[in-house]
Amino acid sequence: MKLTRYKIFSFMLAAVFALTLAGCGGGGGGTADTTDPPVTTPELTPEEMCAADGGRFEDDETCTSAADLETERIAAEEAVADKVADDTKSAGTKVTAIEAEAATEGAAGIGGATETDLAIAHKDGAVSISVSRGEDDDKVDFVKMANLTGADDSTGSMNVLGPNDDDETEIAIVYTDIDAPEATKFGAEGTDVMLDANPKTTGENDFQSVEIDADNLAKIKTDGISSTGSGTITVPAAVEDNANTMDDETVAAFETAATFDGAPGTLKCAGASPCMVTLDGDGEITTVGNGWEFTPADGATIDVDDGDYLWYGVWLMKTAQDDGSDEYNQVETFADSSLVEATNVGNVDGSAEYKGGAAGVYVRNVYVPSTTGEQKLDYANSGHFTAVVDLKVYFGQVEDANNLGTIAPNLLNTVSGTIDGFTLSGGEDASGWGVDVAAGINGADLENGTAKGGGGDDGSISGNFRGTDTDDDGAIAPKALVGEFNAEFTNGSVAGGYGARRQ
Repeated sequence: MKLTRYKIFSFMLAAVFALTLAGCGGGGGGTADTTDPPVTTPELTPEEMCAADGGRFEDDETCTSAADLETERIAAEEAVADKVADDTKSAGTKVTAIEAEAATEGAAGIGGATETDLAIAHKDGAVSISVSRGEDDDKVDFVKMANLTGADDSTGSMNVLGPNDDDETEIAIVYTDIDAPEATKFGAEGTDVMLDANPKTTGENDFQSVEIDADNLAKIKTDGISSTGSGTITVPAAVEDNANTMDDETVAAFETAATFDGAPGTLKCAGASPCMVTLDGDGEITTVGNGWEFTPADGATIDVDDGDYLWYGVWLMKTAQDDGSDEYNQVETFADSSLVEATNVGNVDGSAEYKGGAAGVYVRNVYVPSTTGEQKLDYANSGHFTAVVDLKVYFGQVEDANNLGTIAPNLLNTVSGTIDGFTLSGGEDASGWGVDVAAGINGADLENGTAKGGGGDDGSISGNFRGTDTDDDGAIAPKALVGEFNAEFTNGSVAGGYGARRQ
């Protein structure tokens, strides 16, 4: 058949259409495939799988399941509840011990026995605590476990002894205002060594050196005297030339560089006869004889420990219980000073302010919220505290130019003021804790002292004036006031010691 031009064009169009269908997936008369390609789900990491199941992925790449996490949560809550119960029980026994201490009249030693004594010692600014027990005066040293910060310029420490075989542990919390040793001119007044040898050419009782004897020998250190093993060495004293002979008999006295309690100088055989020194097997000097003297170098100083300080705090004994609580068997507050008891209080006129710090133990109660006002204990915490002391003391009457008294008669020989600014070791809120103090003066002691904390019964305060000052015009108020106190608040109680200085 012969194709016309029109037929040829139509045939070509049909062919193009067929090819187009084939390119779209058609062909053989079928329809196009319109389904989506298959979706591939990404594989989860072990950590993601653990999180998806509500678990916790651990550092060792294991997974703690959601069920185990719930078990942990319940156990943690139970542990907290047990701890709260133990603390509350312990606090209850501490309240009993505080009440027993508050009811004690007069000062008692550690453990409540007068024959038991707490000793505070310090050297080079470091405080050490020891207890002497019984007639044998056996001293037991406490171990410092922590340094503490006071509410004023004082510094404190927590010192522990035990536990012993009966699970008894003793704790002494002590605050002091001991200053660091002061570098003082060698031989000056106030040091524990005085120049007593080698007189100066002028000045009566004026010396340049220290005579060395058995009492101060341990303070001498020198490398200029030595021996192999122990033994006695004799060194020459000074010998003058004999003018009646042709020979020169002059002998220079033995001397060597040395230190006395750390101060540099010279150790010299200053007697008329040769000097003897004995050394032990370690080369240490054990005895000396015949005129040894130590002359300090120009400008030499010696460290002098603070001799004017006070201390205060609390001692307590506790026994560990099988249920995890502690039973506080005893609480004893204390306060003392290196200064002697004031003897001039009756001659002091006018007033003085005393400021300082306090420290002791506390119990803080938390009550169940109530709409009826009835208090029911929820739980209690206990620990140790610091506070600020501010006391105004009125002594004898002061008259003005018209011979009229300037102090109200009811204030004469009284003490008033506050103990506040409580800081609790557990970080609890101590707002509202403040103590109003009132007491009379009987000699160097406070009498009939009350410490009102605003809750329950009134507490008490005792005290003793320390340090006696006088000048050309008469007596000056004592330097310090130290004592003990206890108080009750609406939600707790405290017992401790305090130390305050005249401002």
